[in-house]
Amino acid sequence: MSNTITKRDTDCLAYSNNEHAFFIIEGAYLASSPKNSSAVQFWSYDIANGTLTVQYKSSPTFYRYESVPFQVIFDLMLADSLGQFIAKVVKPNYSVA
Repeated sequence: MSNTITKRDTDCLAYSNNEHAFFIIEGAYLASSPKNSSAVQFWSYDIANGTLTVQYKSSPTFYRYESVPFQVIFDLMLADSLGQFIAKVVKPNYSVA
């Protein structure tokens, strides 16, 4: 697995490997377009207010889960299956805005 960290410009840092591409935008947001997820099209995390936004491949709707701690996002980034992690950890514990 190769890892790449790229500073795109003064406000964006990008990280990618064979499974994920993460972007840190202006130090306030994390965003990812998972490469190997069958369920998740896109997710982002607002560090300031703890909002996790998820778009599933099955729907154009963006779901916003409130008050999600960063530790949960860290675990999400390490999960073998994003869809299963969100279904088991995020959906039952955090409300949708």
